[in-house]
Amino acid sequence: MPGILRRILDSIGFTNYNINTATAESSPLSPKFWWSDDSKTVWQAIQELCRDAQITAVVDENNVLQFYTRDYLFNTSRSLDWSFRLNANGSALSNILSLSKTDLASANQIKILWNSVTTNEYAGQAQPLWQTGRGWMAALSLDQNLYTTDVAGSFIKLSSITTNDYEQKVIDEYSGYLVIDAEIIEYDGIEYFYKTSDGSTVNVIVENNADVLKFLGLGAVGSDKTGRTGRVRIKTRGAFGTTPANHYAAAEDIINSWSGFEVSWV
Repeated sequence: MPGILRRILDSIGFTNYNINTATAESSPLSPKFWWSDDSKTVWQAIQELCRDAQITAVVDENNVLQFYTRDYLFNTSRSLDWSFRLNANGSALSNILSLSKTDLASANQIKILWNSVTTNEYAGQAQPLWQTGRGWMAALSLDQNLYTTDVAGSFIKLSSITTNDYEQKVIDEYSGYLVIDAEIIEYDGIEYFYKTSDGSTVNVIVENNADVLKFLGLGAVGSDKTGRTGRVRIKTRGAFGTTPANHYAAAEDIINSWSGFEVSWV
């Protein structure tokens, strides 16, 4: 990577730079091929290279463009260039005027932007404004591999991963949409089970609240005699123009699905 930086800077006639590397350098990558976007400036191309190779580029107090590799910056064997002191140490005076630390909590958030509906007070316009119904959004894990051959009428096995001591998020709607990778899947039912008085288990598809009450009445008495299996019924694969694809539950299956290609350039 330092070699590519040198070729870029030399090609534009820039000579006032320095690339700092460690003695045993291992952090910069060495790409065999690289090309730039002619719509971007030289500095933008250098920024992209520094970001991908984890190299820092700064202009020092002498107006020299300095490049620092990751191994160079974190090399503990180098001598210190500057020692910061909050309090005086012998004849060495303090060189820190003030120091404050702030921890900012980070979390996954959803930001919704909207525009208010414009209304007027002309006579005869008394229709109510549009109101959206209540919706749910949850994160779930795929428990079984889902292939392109699993079409409408097949099932997806899911389980909740957003849980705490007080609440467990599950699919609350009997129909809706699931987003898996780049595919949108529409479902139209949730699979429940109930146990009869003789102990046998019956699996059924619930499409509305009336079905819930019906199968609760058919099941044996007891809170553990009914429940969800974690499976939802597929109505449409590749909804809204997305492309159906294979989706894997285990990391091993994901890795095995990758294919490598070797390309030789002459």
